[in-house]
Order: sequence, then C-alpha cells, then structure tokens
Amino acid sequence: MGVYGTRKMWKAMNRAHPDDPVARCTVERRMRALGLSGVPNARSTRTTRPAPLGG
Repeated sequence: MGVYGTRKMWKAMNRAHPDDPVARCTVERRMRALGLSGVPNARSTRTTRPAPLGG
C-alpha cells in the first residue's frame, strides 16, 4: 500500500522490539534495498499567488 514512510516504519519497528532498537538510517537503507517508499505529501509547493482584490 505504501503508507509507511521511513519515520513511521522506524517508530513501528522500535515499538515492536524495544529491547533491540534500530537506527533510522538503517531503516532507510533497508527500505531502499527492498524498493519501498512512503507516500509523498499531498501538498505541493505554491509558486503563484493570486493578485490582491481591489488593486
């Protein structure tokens, strides 16, 4: 489904195995090796703004 990004996956792994913490960079590396990526933000950069009214 691609709903878990690096941050969410890292937190979930550390919650599941509190006695064996894992570094975030390790999670990033493993996800990249497996071809996994999270869903990007729905927001996009706003480059153009409308002109002010009554100008």
